[in-house]
Amino acid sequence: MNVSLVRSKVYEEYGLHSLVLKLGEPRIDAIIGGFRSGLLYEAAGLSGSGKTQFLYTLLTQFLHDQPEKRCIWVDTNGSFRPSRLLQIMRNRGYATAEKAISKVAVVSTSSGYDLQLALERILGVSDILMPALIIIDSSINALYETTCGNVTYGQERIRKILALMKMISTSGTVVISVNGITMYGGIPRPHLGKQWITSFTHRLVFIRTGNRYSIRIPNERPDGELDIREVTFQITDSGAQDNTTNKDDSRKTKGSQYFIPDDTLDKVLLLKFESFFALSKAEKKTLQSAVEKLGNEELENAIEIFDFLCPTENHCGIHPPFFPTESHYKVANKYGLVACSIFKNMSTILIAIMCYLHAPERILNSKWSFFEQWDRRRACYGINEPRSWTLVKQKLKREMDEITKFALVRHPMEKFMSGYTNQCLTANKCGGCQNLTCIFEMLEKNSVELRLKGLWGRSGQTRSHVNAHFLPQNWRCEFGTMLDDYVLISYNSSDSESLIRDLEHLFAEVGVDEASIKYISDKLSSGRSSHSTAGGKQRQMEKEILEASPPLMRRFLNLFYFDYLVLGYPLPDAGMIIE
Repeated sequence: MNVSLVRSKVYEEYGLHSLVLKLGEPRIDAIIGGFRSGLLYEAAGLSGSGKTQFLYTLLTQFLHDQPEKRCIWVDTNGSFRPSRLLQIMRNRGYATAEKAISKVAVVSTSSGYDLQLALERILGVSDILMPALIIIDSSINALYETTCGNVTYGQERIRKILALMKMISTSGTVVISVNGITMYGGIPRPHLGKQWITSFTHRLVFIRTGNRYSIRIPNERPDGELDIREVTFQITDSGAQDNTTNKDDSRKTKGSQYFIPDDTLDKVLLLKFESFFALSKAEKKTLQSAVEKLGNEELENAIEIFDFLCPTENHCGIHPPFFPTESHYKVANKYGLVACSIFKNMSTILIAIMCYLHAPERILNSKWSFFEQWDRRRACYGINEPRSWTLVKQKLKREMDEITKFALVRHPMEKFMSGYTNQCLTANKCGGCQNLTCIFEMLEKNSVELRLKGLWGRSGQTRSHVNAHFLPQNWRCEFGTMLDDYVLISYNSSDSESLIRDLEHLFAEVGVDEASIKYISDKLSSGRSSHSTAGGKQRQMEKEILEASPPLMRRFLNLFYFDYLVLGYPLPDAGMIIE
């Protein structure tokens, strides 16, 4: 039997769990009751809810009260900030802060394997070197692969880590792990599953509503109800402190201790976006406008999907919104009208429509039909196609607020399937990709290389062709800063009547004569372009394959999550990405 196991059994048998750590804030300490060796503690909460600041404060008090003891801070996401810890120590009157901080060993880990190895090494040290406090910030970052990788392997890794944490705690060490909260089935709960959640003897749930911070301590009664003690606190230059302006809230409830008030769901989702992505002020406003249109069930579903695909900032699969990508504009001078065309959104026919409105004789005299206006066949090639908003204004001789802007947008699933079946399976223009896994791998690689290296590809290359037909719609048309300026018309290949009606209404508003509107409507009613894939049996079959596979749906939503959100289409149910 090794020395660590002997030590653990001795502490357990004789009850040598005398170490009790306090925060040094009377009201908070009265509710929490201190942190004791021999028990496992979890600090769970959404990003920005005050967990790390609380633990910096606890560490400060530990160094003050236990000057001869050591602490290990396991940093799994590179977020440990010694400068912030020193600031808290100095503001709390710690005269020898720089010397005391040398008692803190920071161990960096980036995977479940690293975390397991670190805990094994800690367990094997001698009594004199054994830390009195271990903080793991955060467990979800280190164990990310257990939520999105091999489930059986992941659960075995969790079992081993939990066993190590328990042995360390019964050796006289206070063990605190940080975890996030995710939405699952519409209910907020900690990450990492039932085995992880049920292994902790105490859980502190951190909640932030606006500038109000609070900690909830749930205690389940024999009758199944929860007694929940709640204490509010504030975060200052001195760390987490008692909030003397609010009373503690002790209450009994059958609800969840992770409760997120309905009126803050939109704020929670927006805070996640702002934390994970670099967004301009205008882009934040665009996302806010989109999120505010969602009901509570839609918000819960959006949060659940986001949390599953992006459990931490360092492990986020969702591609960022509004990456600036070349857009294609078509103008009609007479009407002060501009269309932003997007591949696979009836773009060929839209080119013909805008050419007809700009210079009708060119379409009427073209040797190519209304449905064959692509590449150099375009009757208005280079005539009504400015490539920037500066050139649009020059072409129309109008200011931005005098220009009517519109775009045809499409349900992300329908658009993807249209491109996949037509461009990949039929035309074989996707670099040989003939299955969904292949095209997702290509799109993921292309997206990263475009965002990091600016690689788009030359005209005619597979890269540029695939990018043009598949990359997110929200990256086009400067939607991030101008979405509210557009008239968005939803294109559904199986509902031409609604599309014709919406276009007729738009054209009438900008002054297009009835004869011209009728000409366009008749064309839309009479035929389709050769690229059309509406009604294809293969398309439906491939869609069923995609929707029946959680791993494929995760890759799909990583790419098109923000297309659903920004363009107003309901997201798939979160259950479709969870095995």
